[in-house]
Amino acid sequence: MNKLAATNPTNALPIQIDPKAPLAISAQIAEQIKLLIAFGALQIGDALPPTTTLAKQLQANHNTIASVYSSLTDSGYLTAQRGKGTFVADTLCVQNLIKNNRHYLLLRQAFTAAQEINISPAEFAGAAYAQAVMLSGAQSNPLKLVFVEEQSPSGLELYHLVQAEVGLPVFFAGWTDVIAQQPDVMNQLRSADLVITTTAYAALMAHMSGLGQNKEILALEVRPSVEVLTQASSLPQDAQMLIIGCDRAEAKRLKQMLNEAGISHIQVQTAALEQIQQHPQKLEQFDALCCSLPVQLQLQTTKMIHHPHLTVFRLRLDPTHLLVLKARINSLQSS
Repeated sequence: MNKLAATNPTNALPIQIDPKAPLAISAQIAEQIKLLIAFGALQIGDALPPTTTLAKQLQANHNTIASVYSSLTDSGYLTAQRGKGTFVADTLCVQNLIKNNRHYLLLRQAFTAAQEINISPAEFAGAAYAQAVMLSGAQSNPLKLVFVEEQSPSGLELYHLVQAEVGLPVFFAGWTDVIAQQPDVMNQLRSADLVITTTAYAALMAHMSGLGQNKEILALEVRPSVEVLTQASSLPQDAQMLIIGCDRAEAKRLKQMLNEAGISHIQVQTAALEQIQQHPQKLEQFDALCCSLPVQLQLQTTKMIHHPHLTVFRLRLDPTHLLVLKARINSLQSS
């Protein structure tokens, strides 16, 4: 159960905004939501108030709240489920936010000291930003990175993994838009310092016209998580496993990853979530279930599937390839 809702029947968030502050209202709200996540007031899987509810609470435009939710969803902090609401996502960037929250403690100490000399929150925010910019010696031409993958829940999960690993802004280019030569996407690719993709698309990208001469493309190999491989490996010969994806294409891709990882002693079938929702009784014939992360989030909400051996098919990026990626980024930044 949402702990916030348990202690606060109105499901209100402990957020305040200051229209006179130098920080945009949308940024104020977004940063406070991240702060609540960092310190556990909002936990993974917790529901956020509807946009209209939070807008009424803060006396803000509901479009502003919708924009904040959308931005935090794109960044991997929240996940939206159609007809269900918006929830704290179970992603690497959320886990990193929770694990690496020391800077919030330092800011709290700094603001406590600022209050002693009567500095307002708005003045503190402006001064902190100015100091950060001056001390960081921000680059006038920051590195431009583009990640190419299929525009699916799995593709977006990979995008958030890459973004969390490199710690820099990364533009997401959906594969459908790339092959359609969508103008905005192609402009991003042409102007990129480095194009990042997965091994599934690397060869196709290398032979694509319109990217410009000598465009550097770095490919990352995607693998199933250790938990998934452990579960699959421990199943007996000819055991039946079902992989459930948001659609059949996603489920088939996850099955292919399992095969490429060397899992061949079990019988693996695939299904889309919609099929399972229509025929849940079919699950009884399988020894183990495996579902993508977005499917698991929907199952948590609906509580429609109960199986003793359900594992989330999490993805991981090859650590050696990540080392190469980070080394290339460091080299490009120093050149």
